[in-house]
Amino acid sequence: MMAKNVVKQKSERQLYWEGFSSRLVEIIDKKKMSKSEFAKQMNITPVTVTHWTKGGRVPNAFYLNKICDVLKVSADFLLGRKKGEK
Repeated sequence: MMAKNVVKQKSERQLYWEGFSSRLVEIIDKKKMSKSEFAKQMNITPVTVTHWTKGGRVPNAFYLNKICDVLKVSADFLLGRKKGEK
């Protein structure tokens, strides 16, 4: 018996956080900052940044606020609630 290819659809939550991850990568790149430099400014490990940018984990409210301060962007932008950065 042959196995069928089953395509799992991503949940609304997964799609939402993928959007967050892509906006985070976009703004880090736009600021011409390396991920390790970003991690240092955030006082976190580069592995944590990788988790956030790959969608494996999401920051809690404390770190979301800190991301906004370090990158000088609004939480609304990072969360996809607003198109502009501020």
